[in-house]
Amino acid sequence: MDVDARVFSSAAGAIRAMIPRRAGRIVNVSSVAGHIVRTNQIAYCAAKAAVIHFTRCLAVEMAPHQITVNCLCPGMTDTEMLREIAVKRNLDLEGMIALIPDGGWRLRRITHT
Repeated sequence: MDVDARVFSSAAGAIRAMIPRRAGRIVNVSSVAGHIVRTNQIAYCAAKAAVIHFTRCLAVEMAPHQITVNCLCPGMTDTEMLREIAVKRNLDLEGMIALIPDGGWRLRRITHT
């Protein structure tokens, strides 16, 4: 959660510079895990949900200052964490793709082209 805590302090620093200019763009990065429920990942999902909600609240607060605030929420990405989860769940790449709500058709298209 240290990374997610930096979202708040980074935004505060950026806002101090943007408000006097009445312009700016803040883009936070969270995860689709902030929108869904995953077993055995309570802290991760809660931290990502916090970034998403913080972004929404900050967007409303900053709108009068002409500062936009958005959040990117990528899905599964081939990282060490994802590989560890796959091993714990006895899943291979196809098994992980099956967990994607749209059936992973986009991922299959990218990885098999």
